[in-house]
Formats: sequence, C-alpha cells, structure tokens
Amino acid sequence: MASRIVSRAIAIASALGALLGIAGRGGAAAEAEGGFLNRPLAEVQKTDFFTWFHLGETGREAAGNGEQTITFQPTGEKFHALAIVTVSVDSQLKIQRIDLVLKRSFINSPSNGIFAADVAKSFVSNVPPRTDAEQMNTLVDEIQYRARSSQTIIVGPGYKPSKLPDPPSPAYQTYAGDRAADSKKLAHCIFEIDNEQASDADQVRMSFAPK
Repeated sequence: MASRIVSRAIAIASALGALLGIAGRGGAAAEAEGGFLNRPLAEVQKTDFFTWFHLGETGREAAGNGEQTITFQPTGEKFHALAIVTVSVDSQLKIQRIDLVLKRSFINSPSNGIFAADVAKSFVSNVPPRTDAEQMNTLVDEIQYRARSSQTIIVGPGYKPSKLPDPPSPAYQTYAGDRAADSKKLAHCIFEIDNEQASDADQVRMSFAPK
C-alpha cells in the first residue's frame, strides 16, 4: 500500500511538471531569508519560484524615472494564459512590487485547480521576508488543503492535515471568490488580494509591496 502511495505521489508531481512544460522536481521550496522585495530581479529569477514554474518574460513597459513593469508567464502552453506574474522594478532593477494573477477558471477547475493552488501557495510563501512569510502560513495551508480536485490526492503514511480556521480566513474567502478583497499589513510589507473583472475573464490578483 505504501509503495502505491509513493508511486502515485511521484506520478502527480511528474504530471504537474509536464503540464507546466518543465522537467520534474520536488516543488517550489520556500526561499531563503529576505524574500523577493528589494532584491535584484536577475537574482530572484534564479529562485525556485521562477524556475519551477518556468516563468518567462512576456512583456516590459517603462513606468517613468527608470522604473519598469515586467510581465512573466509559464512557458508551458497549458497554463500560459492562466497565470501571470508582474514585477515592478526601480531604476536599479530591484523589485518594488510583485503581483500574481490567476484566472478564476484556473482556480475553480476540477482538474487543474490543484495546480493553481500550487502556484498561489508558492507565491505567498516565497515573496515576503521570512518573518512576514510566517504570518502567511494560515493562508498557505488553506490554499493547499482546501483545494478541490477531481484527481485522486495521495498522501504518505502518518499524514495529518493542518488545522484550518472555521470559517475560512478573509484572505482565503477572497481567493475562493466569496469575498471582494482583503489586505494584511505585515512587519515589512503589505499583502493584498482582490477579485477583478478583466476584459477576457474574472481573475484573482495577489500582491506584495514594501510598507
């Protein structure tokens, strides 16, 4: 039984890699102390979040005073239009703000919602400084363990899910589409999550910016 569990877990990880158009790995690990804000973009592009989700640059726009807004999307065709990362940098190409947009159809998909959750929880875990990331653990757990999927989810022996808040946190209610928006002032940055109506489809935007 244990061997079948391990085999199915590996298969699911491999499927995620194939859908994203990348080689299989263990997942996007949490980044080192410091997060992404106020770090050089070139440095952040080498982190697991960018490489695991195979984020490639798809647009660049000048914002004045040497500032730029740069857009990244998964290079795999399956999710290319469903997940968008926008990075605002200063004249030194240091990150001043970073946004993740997920299409509502991606989050709500019975077959692919679990992959949207993987992108979302990795974003929330990796972007803020470590001390702030610890304050986001509840949302990370909710995104991970409340995700619904038509696929069979295999867990290892001794698995115990985290205790989730009841009712769900305001941030997760926003992620799930049950609330318009939420924000949280952390020690070093501000987290915002909003539901938006874009020209092509409804979407969720999550962002981190320094205080």
